[in-house]
Amino acid sequence: MITKEAYTEAYIVLEALDLLKNLPQNVLDAIKNNIIPNYKFYIDKDVPVKFQVNNEDTLSLLSYLYIRYFCDNQEEKNMLKEKIDINEKANKEKRKEKYKSFFKTNISSENFEIKNEDKAICNMNLIEVKKENIIERLLKKIVNFFRKK
Repeated sequence: MITKEAYTEAYIVLEALDLLKNLPQNVLDAIKNNIIPNYKFYIDKDVPVKFQVNNEDTLSLLSYLYIRYFCDNQEEKNMLKEKIDINEKANKEKRKEKYKSFFKTNISSENFEIKNEDKAICNMNLIEVKKENIIERLLKKIVNFFRKK
């Protein structure tokens, strides 16, 4: 979920770069409805944005907006999407290896036994898993793309 700080910072960046006029009105309204009034964030036009913004949500939002509304070159769009996919696959493999080794060391021992009180705790603490929608997945891929550079 994108925070109000991210919307505010993205709005300030787009305003400083004079890009707000290129956004559709409904997108601009959505951003304006989520900004924080009197939020202090300064942008220098001479320094690349990725060096000035520390919030991952802001970078994700700006990246999404760039690919969706500002990038006119289809080859560049495809290249960016491909890099996002590559970064996502690499991160998925890292997570897979991390948890694979965790389960090998913590669960597959010969003395592994679940006690009755642990079973009760497991049954009581159900966790709701929220499935990410396509926009959230795209934004995560975009964030991962900018982290690699």
